[in-house]
Amino acid sequence: MTTYSRLTVSEQKRFRKRADRAAERYGITDFRDYKRLAAEDHLLRQWLVLEANGERIRDDQGKCWWVTGLNTPGAEIRHLPAADLETGAISRVLEIAEKYGLSVYFQPDCRGVCVHVYRESDLQGEPIHQVYSTQAHAVFF
Repeated sequence: MTTYSRLTVSEQKRFRKRADRAAERYGITDFRDYKRLAAEDHLLRQWLVLEANGERIRDDQGKCWWVTGLNTPGAEIRHLPAADLETGAISRVLEIAEKYGLSVYFQPDCRGVCVHVYRESDLQGEPIHQVYSTQAHAVFF
């Protein structure tokens, strides 16, 4: 998993600038909280990629499964129990956001940033799914 320490020096500077903007606009003054939000974003995006590829599914009861053998011709497709990392990551993001009085939009497309924080007052009556790219702060490594 990507961590702050694995970023190049220039990537760390860009990350720090985003964190500083989040501190100014949203009051996320604890850099560790900002890094945790970015780490959870990374985990959620990995989860979404697995779902998009059909390698991770959730059944009707909410149980998670690894699906193996999809990319191997002639292999038996098997479903193996998997830990539900998504629910925990979402809970941790919501907990941090609540600490700062923020709301969270989880963008469900694995090709972009998943975690966006915002204040309801910034939306000006617009639904968040229509304005998240301009009215919310994307948190990512």
